[in-house]
Amino acid sequence: MNDDILIFSDLHIHTHKSSFSRLEDCIKVLRWVFDTAINNKINTIIFAGDFFHDRAKIHTPAFTM
Repeated sequence: MNDDILIFSDLHIHTHKSSFSRLEDCIKVLRWVFDTAINNKINTIIFAGDFFHDRAKIHTPAFTM
């Protein structure tokens, strides 16, 4: 068993200026995080916060992708 931990934060998922490029970049980062954990046999991932950009609302595209 691997005792390594992967920690990341501040993803801030949202669209930017009606563009999906920021949202697509966030999804790529999430894929990278999970691929890195799998490739390095890391069993524990800690997300330290700021998943969405605006705590008062979730942009519809960010919620549905």
